[in-house]
Amino acid sequence: MTKQYENSGEAEGKRHPDALNPEGVESAAVEAIGNPTLAEDLLLLLFQPGSGTIAGENTLFYVLAGAVLADLARDARVATTTTRLGIVNVEAVEGRGPLDEILRGGWDYVYGKPRAVQTVLPAIGPTLRERLLERLVERGCCTDR
Repeated sequence: MTKQYENSGEAEGKRHPDALNPEGVESAAVEAIGNPTLAEDLLLLLFQPGSGTIAGENTLFYVLAGAVLADLARDARVATTTTRLGIVNVEAVEGRGPLDEILRGGWDYVYGKPRAVQTVLPAIGPTLRERLLERLVERGCCTDR
């Protein structure tokens, strides 16, 4: 059974508390959980407060996994290489493992063994939805119905 969530803001469309300025925001949620990930922001954008559903639910795990890889790449925690056949492989950068548990799952999956992006997305994506929703509830961005 799928849980339903609703926007916890007084006004529909309340922004993620740290969406525009993750470095300068001082809030209990950021201190306890850390800065929001791109995957959290993306999930919040896809959230439909009126119905409590998420747009693109069928392929959501690909999108969220891609956001995790983008966060890791932005922080130079993973590197990519392209094979002679044009396949893009992603690999963890030694000594650059993230503290964030959601990002860490993606980093751990590619640590020590380069993997094709098309392999990584379905491997790390399916567990992200629920974990990210739980984190958004912790941050106060939405509530569990």
